[in-house]
Amino acid sequence: MKVSIMAQVFSHQVGSLMIRISQWDTNSEYGLVPEATETGEFILFIDSLFDSLNGNNKQAPSTTPLKGGITRNSPHEMFWRDAIKVMETMKFYDAKRKRFVNVPSCTNLIKTVKGFIYLRSKLLKQVTYFLPRAVNQDCLENFFGSVRTYGRRNVNPNCSQFVTSFKALLVNNFMSYHSPGANCEEDYATGALDNLKCFLTGEELQGIHLLEDTSPEVPIPQNIKKTRVAESTIAYFAGYIVKKSLKTVHCQDCNSVLLHSDGNIRD
Repeated sequence: MKVSIMAQVFSHQVGSLMIRISQWDTNSEYGLVPEATETGEFILFIDSLFDSLNGNNKQAPSTTPLKGGITRNSPHEMFWRDAIKVMETMKFYDAKRKRFVNVPSCTNLIKTVKGFIYLRSKLLKQVTYFLPRAVNQDCLENFFGSVRTYGRRNVNPNCSQFVTSFKALLVNNFMSYHSPGANCEEDYATGALDNLKCFLTGEELQGIHLLEDTSPEVPIPQNIKKTRVAESTIAYFAGYIVKKSLKTVHCQDCNSVLLHSDGNIRD
């Protein structure tokens, strides 16, 4: 399951060196049979295929032209179509069944390559290039992993547990900081939770507004009159969160934002 080990084996260095050694006319114990050339060519093919799906920079290195951003003029699509033809002919011998069979890894890799060809035809109509390495589910996987491990090991949460964990993670991540010595840039905000306050109360605050031409219409709940018990509860929890935050936040600008008051004690 370790991709790093696989990448070390199916690499350009291993494939090119295997081809070179197999062509040596030597009888030493370190020599390779001539048939090793085909294995080396297969390793170079896999290395190029992974390079084409792992580009993280717009400009590809001169030695690996496939390890770059996908553009209208990049050689990715032509290589992918040839790679599909190669992978469709790949068979693996099953010793128990005593016949050649298809394996899920190769079948799903063909589907992945076909998916990238489809994405290229759609995305390049809107953008000039895109990075194939960014097309992954790491963010979604990390998010669901955080939900499943929040509080306890809950690998199969129901809808209510999922929503509760999601809300708690939002608050915890919001109140956390990257490192005690991290630099904090001014974001020109008057309050850290003003956008949430604007959404919940419908109050129009200075500097916070929706773009009418790009943002979808979101129903804003009406400002509901709170009882004194509700106001006291909000004030208690707000004070508790700020008290905990001041112990960990070491930025004076952040502290001043957390302690900022607009003059309305009830808010």
